[in-house]
Amino acid sequence: MSEYDLISQMVEATFQEDAQSNRSEYIYNQNKEFTEILASYNQTKKCYLLSYQNKTLEVPKNWGPFKNRISTEFELTSDNDHHHFLAVLSDYYQTEFKHLKFTLINSEINLFQKLSSAA
Repeated sequence: MSEYDLISQMVEATFQEDAQSNRSEYIYNQNKEFTEILASYNQTKKCYLLSYQNKTLEVPKNWGPFKNRISTEFELTSDNDHHHFLAVLSDYYQTEFKHLKFTLINSEINLFQKLSSAA
């Protein structure tokens, strides 16, 4: 099997399209305690776009730690990573992640919070 399989090529092509259309913004902050990643929600694709070191990963909103999410921020460590998402991201980005903090932007949760506060 080649190092760069078909799924990786499809994922990379998808994110190149998103980057070219400039529909999403990605920010990460590396510090000693954790890595912070903004997950930008793509309404059309119903997924979160995570970007780190110029590589973007598309994660369905109903998968792993993003499923049934009721807050706009959450953290993952080896203690609470039941879906082995740290391993997936570590493998994809070729960086060992031990503690990640995610902030969800443009998500349905953000919209609900805005509607609740306006009422």
